[in-house]
Amino acid sequence: MDRKKTIITVSLFFLLLGCGTDSTIEKNKQDTPINVSNKQLNQQPSTRAKDILNNHKEITEIKAVNNSKKIVAAVKVKHRERFTLKSLKKKITKELEDEFPKLDVEFSTDQKIFLELKKLEEKIQSEQLTEKELSDELEQIIKLSKEQT
Repeated sequence: MDRKKTIITVSLFFLLLGCGTDSTIEKNKQDTPINVSNKQLNQQPSTRAKDILNNHKEITEIKAVNNSKKIVAAVKVKHRERFTLKSLKKKITKELEDEFPKLDVEFSTDQKIFLELKKLEEKIQSEQLTEKELSDELEQIIKLSKEQT
């Protein structure tokens, strides 16, 4: 009888342990802001966009880059939220357009765009880009985004 209680207790312990919330997602969501030491490439709007997107609980990771005329943001969403991507995209695009009325806003939930923005953020942080190169790469990402939709 004691053996059954022990097995049931241990099983319940592992069951409860497995059902816990994943706190690593929240830690990953807080993306490091882009270092703005490169004075030519002001990334304040993209940092502000990350702060806004960080308030959405369905978003797990955020990447955003801007130039003087456009801002491009891409996110990863929780797997169970993939069924509502269309409405989420519409809602967040409107939110970003309201926040940045002077910038053209591109928002994506596409993994390819997310990875391209990640590479571009790394280049900005390493200060390997000029304003012209940043604009060119941003245009290519926007073009890629429109090709896939």
